[in-house]
This record gives sequence, structure tokens and C-alpha cells, in this order.
Amino acid sequence: ASKAPGCLPCEADTYKDTTDGAACTACPCHAVSAEGSTSLSACTCPAGFSGDAGSGGICGLCESGTYKDVGGSAACSWCGSRGCMSRILEDDWGASHPRWGQDPSVSSCSLHA
Repeated sequence: ASKAPGCLPCEADTYKDTTDGAACTACPCHAVSAEGSTSLSACTCPAGFSGDAGSGGICGLCESGTYKDVGGSAACSWCGSRGCMSRILEDDWGASHPRWGQDPSVSSCSLHA
């Protein structure tokens, strides 16, 4: 699809499903999307989070004793009897994520505004 004159792609973690002058819309809480996304269905939950962001749901942090090491809507998996260390996204999603600030486990969707 061609872009209208003067149109810019939406930033990462946002989408726009119209070609008018409206602003891009943020993906649901804690969801991510690639730059230039054109629909809500492009929003997905990153590793460590589960939910159906592509349908408008929020991404919830995997609960203690569970993990998810890939993005998408799949449920978090149980760590098993050996347990697992929570890889709370220190490197990938900690303070470095510009929309989440210091704590990606905060459940307030206002962080994603």
C-alpha cells in the first residue's frame, strides 16, 4: 500500500489503521509492535508477558513460577519441579524500554500512554 503524501510510519509500539491525519494509537498495555504497524493485530506480548494484545487485551507479566521466552499470545509455561529463575527482562525490557520506565512489572496501563 502506498503512503499518502506527508505520511510517516507509526513509531514502534503503536499502530494506525486509517489513512487520515489521526495520530497513531498505542498498543495495549505492555504490548509491542514494529515501526509502521497498520493494525491492532500487529501488537503482541513480548517474552515474559502473556495475553491477546492483538485483540485489544493487555499483556500481563508471567506469574511467579512461570516463564515465556518468546513473544506472542501463548500462555506462560510452568517452570516445573526444578523451578526457574525469573528472567524479568532485565536486559531486554528493564529501564531501557522508553515507554515502561524502571519497572516492566507495573500493571498500570497509564505507563503505556
